[in-house]
Amino acid sequence: MSTELLQRVFTILEHIPAAPARLSTGELFQRLQDNAEVGFTKRTLERYLVLLEGNYLLCCFTEGKTNHWCRHPDKYLFGERLTSELALAYVLAEAPLEQNAPAALLETYRSRIHQAHRILMQDKLGDWQKRVIQVSGSFPPLAIAVEQQIKNTLYQALFEQSCVQVQYKAAGSALKTMLLHPYGLINAGERKYLIATDTPDDLSSVRLFALQRFKAAEVHWQQLQTPEGLDLKHFSNQGLSGWRIQQEPITVQLQAKGVALQQLQDSALVLEQEQVSQEVHQLRFDTPMTYELVRWCIAMGDDLHIQSPDCLIAEIMALRKDPLKPFALKGSH
Repeated sequence: MSTELLQRVFTILEHIPAAPARLSTGELFQRLQDNAEVGFTKRTLERYLVLLEGNYLLCCFTEGKTNHWCRHPDKYLFGERLTSELALAYVLAEAPLEQNAPAALLETYRSRIHQAHRILMQDKLGDWQKRVIQVSGSFPPLAIAVEQQIKNTLYQALFEQSCVQVQYKAAGSALKTMLLHPYGLINAGERKYLIATDTPDDLSSVRLFALQRFKAAEVHWQQLQTPEGLDLKHFSNQGLSGWRIQQEPITVQLQAKGVALQQLQDSALVLEQEQVSQEVHQLRFDTPMTYELVRWCIAMGDDLHIQSPDCLIAEIMALRKDPLKPFALKGSH
């Protein structure tokens, strides 16, 4: 059965109700026309319906000269017609699917998402969805582009558990040709990293490769080898929004007020806190030592007075040293 014929069959089945509800051939053809989903005649539709009945996917009930159609109530179809609630889920998932789904599945998703947009245009959920606006939380906004063919190849290699021949240019380094053994992918917002190595017999050689730094990639015939003891969770715990400065967590002691205090109290951190004044609280908590933590401390400005540890204060001072030299650093005294 050709791809075109399969698509037509699924389209027809989507519009036919499950028993006991029924549709006449004429009603079905009109419904398909109303949704701009037919490129064939009513006579062709009748042939498809007979074919589906012969394969026990449809039931036909004849009343006079008119045939009425329904699906068997116990038949589940992949192409089940979208409800408005499911349509909303497809629309909300559109961006991450476009970024992360393997190329082989994207066409299936796109057809469903296109149908979902049409449904929401006529539903109050569609109006609600337009009122929910999502913006990037990062500053400066990241301009990270990955060539689609390269991304598709890397995703395919992960799916097939195959090696991949690549050209990779690390920051400040020359272009390098490598045969990589890929093990996983880390998504961190716009940032994407391939967990891989070119030396599979050495566990310590497994590292992260930024997808935007791949200049070419093709699936390779060589069998994938996985070093003993590889733990993918180890890589996902390295501080995705700003890599860990050290592996061990730190204990932070500080005084906070205003926005900084509110954000800490609303966070998932386990806080020890004591109210010092009407506005200021003394807090203590354990957290990974990441550059994201350092940047957050700087962004909070006068709402924070950092007391310890010294390693955090040193990282803040180092990050602020050049661009913010004229300003005093809270917590450095």
